[in-house]
Amino acid sequence: MLRSEWNKLLLRRRGLWLVLLLLAGELLFMVLFTKPYNATIEDNRQVYDRSLAQVEGKLTPEKRQWLESEMERLNLVHQQLGQVQADYYAGLLEEGEFRREYEKLLAEDETFAGFSQLYTQYLHVREAEDRYFLYTGGWEVLLGKFTPDYLFLLVLVFLLTPVFCQEYGCGMDELLLTQAKSAKTQWKAKVLLGLLLTAGLTALIQLMFLVYCALRFGLPHWDYTLSSLISFGTTEKSMTLAQAFALQFGLKLLGCLTAAMVVLAFSVLMRKTALVLMASMVVLVLPLLSVQNAAQLLRIPGPWALSIGSIYLKSHLYLSGSQVCQAPEVGWGQLALLSAVTLGIGGLLGLCIRQKNRNHHIKGRKIGAMVAAGCVVFSLCGCAPRENATIFNSKSASWAENDRYLVFSLGLEGTKLLDKEENRLMDFPLDAFQGLSTSAGSSFYLDGSRLYYLKNTNQLLSGESSEPYTHTALMSLDFSTMEEKSVHPQNWDGKWFFDLLPLPNWESDFRFTGAFFLHNGEFYYDDGTDLQAMNLSTGVSRQVKKELGAANFAYDGQNLYYTDHYARLVMENLDTGHREVSEVVVATDFLLTPEGIYFLNARDHSTLYRWVPGEAEPEKLSDASGYTLYWDENYCWVADVTSLYRMNHQGKELVTAEFPGFLLCMPHGSTFFTRDVDGALYQVDKATFAVTTP
Repeated sequence: MLRSEWNKLLLRRRGLWLVLLLLAGELLFMVLFTKPYNATIEDNRQVYDRSLAQVEGKLTPEKRQWLESEMERLNLVHQQLGQVQADYYAGLLEEGEFRREYEKLLAEDETFAGFSQLYTQYLHVREAEDRYFLYTGGWEVLLGKFTPDYLFLLVLVFLLTPVFCQEYGCGMDELLLTQAKSAKTQWKAKVLLGLLLTAGLTALIQLMFLVYCALRFGLPHWDYTLSSLISFGTTEKSMTLAQAFALQFGLKLLGCLTAAMVVLAFSVLMRKTALVLMASMVVLVLPLLSVQNAAQLLRIPGPWALSIGSIYLKSHLYLSGSQVCQAPEVGWGQLALLSAVTLGIGGLLGLCIRQKNRNHHIKGRKIGAMVAAGCVVFSLCGCAPRENATIFNSKSASWAENDRYLVFSLGLEGTKLLDKEENRLMDFPLDAFQGLSTSAGSSFYLDGSRLYYLKNTNQLLSGESSEPYTHTALMSLDFSTMEEKSVHPQNWDGKWFFDLLPLPNWESDFRFTGAFFLHNGEFYYDDGTDLQAMNLSTGVSRQVKKELGAANFAYDGQNLYYTDHYARLVMENLDTGHREVSEVVVATDFLLTPEGIYFLNARDHSTLYRWVPGEAEPEKLSDASGYTLYWDENYCWVADVTSLYRMNHQGKELVTAEFPGFLLCMPHGSTFFTRDVDGALYQVDKATFAVTTP
C-alpha cells in the first residue's frame, strides 16, 4: 500500500516535479546567495592560511609569543612605511633608495590584513582553554544559517496537501471507509509516506549544503569545539563541531516532520485543497514572516524555530523596530522539554488523523488534558536562593573585595583583579583581552562570596553581517571557586520556559549602568538619572527613585538609604515601601557602615559626623571638612579638592595624606590605589603613604 501511495503522489500527481524543483532551487540559492562569513579572510586567504599553519590547533605559550611578536613586527613595518614616505617628501631619501625601501616594506605591509584576521581569532581563542585555532569559514556558514527555509516550507505544503485532499475531492474516502482493512491501513500509509518524504528531503538538502560548504570553503577538524568559532563564542553548550551539526540536523528534522503533520492534519480536517493550502501557509509561514527574527520564536513548541535548527546553538541579539533585544540561549533541559512538547503536538495531530479516518472525533476531555498540561509547562518559574546581603554603598561600587581578592575599575582603561595572597595584579575578567573582545563594567556588587558585575561582549546581530553590537550581561563570580555564570540573561532552567513575555530593550540601559545591587530577585541600578529596578525573571523595569543626586545611596539587605532634595537622609524598606525621613542627618555625602552612618553635615560646613539609627542626635567626630568620604576597617577618610584626611573611627589622630594623582579605590587592608594624569597606576600604603608601582 505504501508503494501505491508513493506512485500516486510522485508520479500520477506529478509530485516528483515539485521535488526536483525544490532541489534545483535549493542548489541555486546555495550557489548564488551563500556568502563567506568573513570576506577579508577570503580576500587574503593565502596569507591567512600561511599564518594559520603556524598556530593551528591548541594555543600554546610558543604560539602566543609568535602571534604577539608578529603583530608587533607588522605594526612596526606599518610605522616604518609612513616614516619612509615622510623622509622622501622631506628630501632625506633619494628616489631610488625610497623606491627600494618602500616596495620592500609595502610587500610586508600587505600581509597585515590576512594576519590581522588570525590575530583577531587569537584574541577569541585565548579567552577559554577549550578553544582551538582552525579555518572557521566553512563551519561559520554551515552552522550560521539562522533564517527559515521558505522554499522548503512552500514546496512541502503543496506536496503534502493532495495526500488526503485528492481522495476527498473525488469521494474515494467514503468508499475506503466501508472497507475495514483499507480504513485501518490507508491513513497509516499516507502519514508514513508524508513523513518519509519530508525526512528524506530534509536529509538530502542538509547533505547538499554540507557538501557545498566542504567543497567551497572546507570543513576541517570536526572534533574541535563549537566555541572555537567566533560567532558561537558565547554558547553554553560544550560540544564538538560534528556534534553541533548533528544536533542542528536533528532539531531541523523534528521541526520539518511537525510541519508535515500540520499539513496532513489540515488535509483531513478541512478536505478542501484551497482551504488546506491557505491554512497551512497561515500557520507555518505567517509566524515566521510576522517577526523580524526567528529568535523571537525560540521557546514556542512547534515547527517554526525548530525547522531552522542551528538557531538553538547560541544566544541571539535581534532588532525589534529600533530596539535591540536579547533572546537568551536555550539550555539542554529546556531544549529537551521543547522537543518533547513538539513531539506531543505531532502525536496529537496523528491521533486526530487516525480518529477522523475512523469517522470519529477527538473527545474534548483529551484536548482539555493536553491544554492543562501545556499550561503547567508555561507556568514553570522559580527563583534562586540568595545569600545574605552585605552593606553596599554606591560610591564604593567601583571596587569590591573579600579576604583574598580585590577587583577595581580603571575607567576606560579596563578593570584589574588583585590577588592579595600572591600580590599579583591581573586583568579582569580573567579570560578577557581588555578593550577588544570582552570587558567588565565599572561597577561591582559583592553579596557573600559572589561578585556581581556587568560583562560587555562584542557580538554580531543575528542575521546581520555588519558591525558588532556590544552585548551586556549581568554576571556572577564565586570568589571561593572563581566560577563565572550569567545571571541575566539567564540559562533559564525552569524559569518562564517558553519565554512568551516580550523581552524589553534592557541592553541600552545596562550599557550606561552605574552602581547596582540585588534584592529579592530584582536588579536595582542607577541608569544615570534615576534608580531603576528590573525583575530578573521577566525583564520588566520600574522606577524606584527619580532624579538621583550626586550623593551616595546605600543598601543594607532590606532598606534603601538616600538623600532627598533637602539633603535629608531617607530610609525606605524595599519590601513594604515604608519610608522614614531623618531630620537630624542632613548630608552632602554619607556612608552606611557597620558602626552607623558617617556623613558630612550640610549644617556644619560639611564636617564629619556619625549617627546610629535610633539615636536622637548625631555625634561630631572631626572638624575636617570635604566633599566626599571613605571608610575602611581602621580609618575614616575625608577628601576635599586638594587633600585627603585620615582619622580613626572616632575622628581622632587626624593625618593629611599626600599621594600622586586621584583616588581609584579605598578597599579594606593596608593599601589603596591611585592614578596620575598620565594613567600610571600606584599603590599607596595607608599607614606610611609610601607609593609603589604594582
